[in-house]
Amino acid sequence: MMLWGNSLKTLMCFPGPCVDPHLRQIYSDPPLTLTPPFSPRVKAYRAQVTFDTLTVRIRPRPVSPACRVHLGEQRGPGMANYPVGLGNSRISILVTGGGVVMAIYTVHVFRESRPSLPMFGDHVTCGFVQVSCSPIGCWDVGGS
Repeated sequence: MMLWGNSLKTLMCFPGPCVDPHLRQIYSDPPLTLTPPFSPRVKAYRAQVTFDTLTVRIRPRPVSPACRVHLGEQRGPGMANYPVGLGNSRISILVTGGGVVMAIYTVHVFRESRPSLPMFGDHVTCGFVQVSCSPIGCWDVGGS
């Protein structure tokens, strides 16, 4: 069967209704080890990142090209960098079709606390404190 003119354009631009509102995969940078392992039918996951991980880039892909993926809210982007605070953070992935939310996947990310460094005999552990200075003096801007 051959399609001519606007028929092919219509077929490519409007693939039809979202009949399979699931994710094919959740890509991330850095790669997250999801628990349980990813499956399109499972909607809730956990992952753990180290203290030095400040952001996670999430790029989910739907099973059906007719479905749209949004991060965080119904009109959110399809790919985003999420800041990861200490402790627990939640990332919501919405699969929509025809402007309606059809499925919500959730990834709970746990960021580890600052590692404690042991004292080794005569060795001393040093740290850095961020300060801000002006002509009238200097002050700590949020160190511990």
